[in-house]
Amino acid sequence: MQNAAMLWTGGKDSSLALLEAGQDGYGVSCLVTFAPPQPEFLAHPLQFMKLQAQALGLPHYVLPVSAPFEKGYETQLRNLREKMGIDAVVTGDIAEVAGSPNWIRERSRPVEMQVHTPLWGRDRHVLLEQLLSHGFEVLFSCVKKRWLTESWIGRALDERAIADLRIVRERTGLDLCGEEGEYHTLVTNGPQFTRAIRVESYSVRATESLAYMDIRRLALAGKTGSPCVNICKLDDRGVCSGCFRTVEEIAGWSQMTEDEKAAVNAVLAARRRKPNGVCEVTSNE
Repeated sequence: MQNAAMLWTGGKDSSLALLEAGQDGYGVSCLVTFAPPQPEFLAHPLQFMKLQAQALGLPHYVLPVSAPFEKGYETQLRNLREKMGIDAVVTGDIAEVAGSPNWIRERSRPVEMQVHTPLWGRDRHVLLEQLLSHGFEVLFSCVKKRWLTESWIGRALDERAIADLRIVRERTGLDLCGEEGEYHTLVTNGPQFTRAIRVESYSVRATESLAYMDIRRLALAGKTGSPCVNICKLDDRGVCSGCFRTVEEIAGWSQMTEDEKAAVNAVLAARRRKPNGVCEVTSNE
């Protein structure tokens, strides 16, 4: 098994790539974020990435790079190989950006660092659906206003959001995964997380060209996984025959507190005991 470093942004693509790298036989031993002088990290705050590292049980190294950036990146990649024993770096890159060769591949070649890009060339819609099927919980953290409005900030990536992205794509040519920088995301929970991250307070900030989530308070919460079992069929009352949640519970799951999820799970146990698997939507009345 190769000793690998995951090049980390805290977004959906690096999170899915981390999961798939393990499935591909890479032993990811750390998260690495390259940081230019005085970085802003508006889309992916460092404080958020540090909590993700805790939740994943991996060390997170922020490595400074400076101009000329070609040399700066190559120096740090060489240090990863020679000083930390890293054999390969994993990235969440999906395609070339603006027609340019992949930056990490180009910088890794002179220092003989292997690069693994498990998402490369994959269908965008399929990737988004895989995020949901694996149980990742994702928030939109930054958007370019040319493509998306401020109302997307803090929104969960779910089936409805994917459908809306596809509508925007038809109208504007937006990349469904935001590979050209149209939007960015933060992952708050996933299959490898030992604890979830809760965004307790934030405001929406805007510049002339973009809007972003200005996070004020974060917390590590308990871990309550999604009840989804990938059998997604609704009965005539809008209750899933696989997980026994209502449409409203499924749509709101990623935004629920741990107490709210526990309350839903308690109700699901009763629904599963209904004869012939038929469940009724319970009422508080």
